[in-house]
Amino acid sequence: MRSSPLAATLLAVALAGVLVTEPASAQAPPAPTTTAPPAEAAVLAQQRDNLTKQLAELDQTIAQVTTQRDEARDTINATNKRLPENEGEQKATADARQLPLRAREQLAVDLYVRGDPRGRQYLDSLATGQFTLDPLRNAVLFTAAEQDATRQVAELDAKGAQLREEHSKLEKDRDAATQAEASAKTQLTDLNAKKNTLTAQLAEVEKSLRRAEANASGDPLAGTPLRQHRPALAVKIDNHPDARPQSGLNQADIVFEELVEGGITRFVAIFHSTDADPVGPVRSGRTSDLVILTNLNRALFGSSGGNSGVLDELRQTNLASVIENDAPSAYYRENSRDAPHNLYTRTAALYAANPGNAGEPPHMFNFLGAGEPVSSGRPVRSITVRVGNDTVEWSWIDGGWQRIVNGTPEADAAGLAIRPINLIVQFTNYGVSAADANSPEAQALGSGPVWVLSGARLTEGTWVRPKPESVTQYLDSTGADIRLSPGRTWIALAPPGRATVNG
Repeated sequence: MRSSPLAATLLAVALAGVLVTEPASAQAPPAPTTTAPPAEAAVLAQQRDNLTKQLAELDQTIAQVTTQRDEARDTINATNKRLPENEGEQKATADARQLPLRAREQLAVDLYVRGDPRGRQYLDSLATGQFTLDPLRNAVLFTAAEQDATRQVAELDAKGAQLREEHSKLEKDRDAATQAEASAKTQLTDLNAKKNTLTAQLAEVEKSLRRAEANASGDPLAGTPLRQHRPALAVKIDNHPDARPQSGLNQADIVFEELVEGGITRFVAIFHSTDADPVGPVRSGRTSDLVILTNLNRALFGSSGGNSGVLDELRQTNLASVIENDAPSAYYRENSRDAPHNLYTRTAALYAANPGNAGEPPHMFNFLGAGEPVSSGRPVRSITVRVGNDTVEWSWIDGGWQRIVNGTPEADAAGLAIRPINLIVQFTNYGVSAADANSPEAQALGSGPVWVLSGARLTEGTWVRPKPESVTQYLDSTGADIRLSPGRTWIALAPPGRATVNG
């Protein structure tokens, strides 16, 4: 067969070592955008600064209210001390008021008893109002005694009135101070509660900032060199025995295993650094997914749908839907498999269906540097975990954690072993889903024990996630982030007590 001139030309170019560009119609899809959004570290630094400013202002307010409370307490103490003194002085004044009157009467009686005519004359004068003996002198004596008594009584009455007025004011001051102290105490309780909340938020932001700064040049989910800026994409993957082997699990940066009905588990595969074609089998979502994924800054979420309750919650949560209901062209049925375990998709198709309101994910872990060995924790070669009915052994083999299900090493549909470099056993309670009374829901908010396995070592610690938008922190006994090796991470949401170290 003779070659055409075009074929000869292409051959000559190839032999010359020059790369030939395919015609436009045959070119691969353009690479994902690499335009960086606002740096996560810069956003977190601004949040830190805002929280620090709020805390400083709050401390000033707390100091002012504390001063008001202390002043009120001082007033209460002073009035409580003065009130008994005042009451004693009032009694002494009332008692003293009788003294001048008694003294005047006693003078007349003494004169009378001694037979002094002045005494008799004085008493007679008092009795009859008639002064018969030296009336001028007796009038002067009586008037002086009367005036002296009246003056003293008037002075004592005035003092008594002042003391009563002071007593009334002291009681009013004490009542006002008591109310002021109670109000200050209430304010301080509220202000300190707010301070505790802000302090916790600041600690969380600072941890996230350290994580973002430490991994600024790495992929936010995998820690490997950053290749592209785009949203995270989460896809719900079937794990029924008839669905195995699955596709796409080895390309996902993070895979969550969660419990669903009947002791079966399903996976949430989260993609960012790489793509996968195909991905599946895809199954329906659960409310656990909505809890797990709401800290990814509005990730894309793909599934075969869900019941009406799940879909209603999906519309209200912080996720961008690319489920089959909303993006049917992104999914297809694989004829070599039986339904319902035959629905598949491609990450490129789901990214193309992005409704436009998804954001780039935060840094989910604190990764070790390239080539930096794992130094924390104790050496472990194998553990067993039971999220659902399956007994899953994880063994450290060839630089990764090999997944062995019911005694059989697991591989994907391409025959590649399921062997992530990091494994996290996040001990998680399950409640009942509000969307389906038969469906368990992972309680992935709050805190609990965690096992973090990386580099053939196990570190036991605590997972902490105070609110839905918070990145889950995996902390060691000192409260520091447990650092992971760059690469893929599997997270088993295992009920407490359902994991053991083998040997």
